[in-house]
Amino acid sequence: MCSSDLIQQGIEKVTANTTASSGTVNFDLLNQAILNKTSNASATFNINVRGNSSVTLDTVMSSNQSMTCTYITKKNTSSPHVMSTFLIDSVSQTVYWVGGANPTTNASPYDIYTFNILKTAANTYTVFGTFGSYS
Repeated sequence: MCSSDLIQQGIEKVTANTTASSGTVNFDLLNQAILNKTSNASATFNINVRGNSSVTLDTVMSSNQSMTCTYITKKNTSSPHVMSTFLIDSVSQTVYWVGGANPTTNASPYDIYTFNILKTAANTYTVFGTFGSYS
């Protein structure tokens, strides 16, 4: 491998969004790598990862490729909400969580979810997730 093949630095696009997390939130990976919800979550929510509104993630990725994305949500500490379901192109996915436990509700003001999506075949993914609460 020559030195020009190495990544020297990476800059990821962040989109700040003032709409509260609730229902199904579309996360368009062709638009950003990090989605930052700056208003308090108002209900339990689902994250639907896709290319964008007209392009599926399946057409963006080839088999044996991976993408990483991060979802940041602000929470009302007196009435906190967490993600319920993770979807890719509107299809529910199993997430393999660090430590083996699904995210739980707590009173911290920010939650950060990071997903590493590995495409193994057409419309077939292995998803690894990390979850952290920050105060």
